[in-house]
Amino acid sequence: MYIEQLDKLNAKLNSIEINKVVNIKADELKIINGKIYAYLIDNSIKVYDCKTFKEIAILKLPFERKKPHLEILENEIVIILADSKLYFYKINLKESQLSFLHYLSKILNFCYLKKRKELFLLTQIESEKPTGIVRSDLLGNILFINKKRLKFIMNI
Repeated sequence: MYIEQLDKLNAKLNSIEINKVVNIKADELKIINGKIYAYLIDNSIKVYDCKTFKEIAILKLPFERKKPHLEILENEIVIILADSKLYFYKINLKESQLSFLHYLSKILNFCYLKKRKELFLLTQIESEKPTGIVRSDLLGNILFINKKRLKFIMNI
C-alpha cells in the first residue's frame, strides 16, 4: 500500500499542468520552430513565442487582399500567391519585416509538399485555363513540368 502511494506521489511530481488562457484572434494559426504565426485579416502576421506567448513581431504583408493564399515554411519563408504570381519572402523577426527573395509568374494555385520540401504548381501558360503542372524546389528551379492541356471533371 505504501508503494502504491509513493508511485502516485512520483507521478504527480513528474507531471505539471499549467493552464493559461491566450486570446489570439486570427484566421490561421501555425506553430513552427517554437513560434506561433497568426495570420490576421488586416494583412499582417503576428508572431508569438510558444513558451511565454509574448508577441515577438508583427509582419505586414505587401498585398492588400481579403485573404491571400499563403504558406509559412519551417525555414522562415513565406510564400504568397497573388495576381497569378507566387512570391517568396524571408521572415526577418529582428526588424519585423519580410524581405523579398523571388517570384514565379503565371501560377494559378500551389501546394507545399512538406516531406519533399517542394512546391506543386498549377500553371497558366497560354490561356486562362490551367495548362500545366509543375514541381519546383523552394528556389524556383523547375524539377518537372507537364505542359499538356488539363481536363478537370467536377463532381457536384
